[in-house]
This record gives sequence, C-alpha cells and structure tokens, in this order.
Amino acid sequence: MTKQAVSASKGSSIHELDRLRLRISAMVGSPKAQADRRAVIWRLDSDTDEAWSQVMDELSETDGLVVTKLEDGTAVLEWQTSCEESEMGGKEIAEAEIGGMQRAHEETAPF
Repeated sequence: MTKQAVSASKGSSIHELDRLRLRISAMVGSPKAQADRRAVIWRLDSDTDEAWSQVMDELSETDGLVVTKLEDGTAVLEWQTSCEESEMGGKEIAEAEIGGMQRAHEETAPF
C-alpha cells in the first residue's frame, strides 16, 4: 500500500470513529436518555469493526457507566446520577440549568 493510500485509510478511519462517537453522544444526550439515565445504542452497516470495537472499549472503561451487550448486537448504556445531582432535587437542577442559560444569553459576545 502506498503512503497516500495508508494516509487516506487512517484519515477515513478517524472520520468514521468521530462520526460514530458523535452519533452515540447524540443518543446518550437525548432528553429521554437523560431522563431515564439509559440509552440503547446500535451499530450501523457503515460502522467499521475497528471503530465499533474501539468505541465499545472506551465506553466499557468509563467510570460510572454500565455497558450491557445484547445478543442482537445492540448495547444498553446505563448510569447513575452524579453526587451533585443527588444532593439537589430535580426541580433545583432544572432551575440552576435555566439560570445558567439565561446568564449565558445576557453576556455579550467576545467578538
């Protein structure tokens, strides 16, 4: 394989890995997944074996995250509330987040 082909292959692999990470991040970040503290992720036909394996390894090594691989190839990600969230009630968390968003909108842009 030529240097150019190897470079293109590595670049494609990184792109595929980033795309997969972004897709899983969107699944985990969805309002339903956040409310349930649970997300079901799945592999697409376009996901390479290498990218899927790497992301699954990364998820398995993440503290506070339980990864359950199912027979159909999907995986269930489950997590608990953080200590900070446990100390605050759900309503207080929502109010703190809304307050933070409001302050962010009130600040002037740095450009």
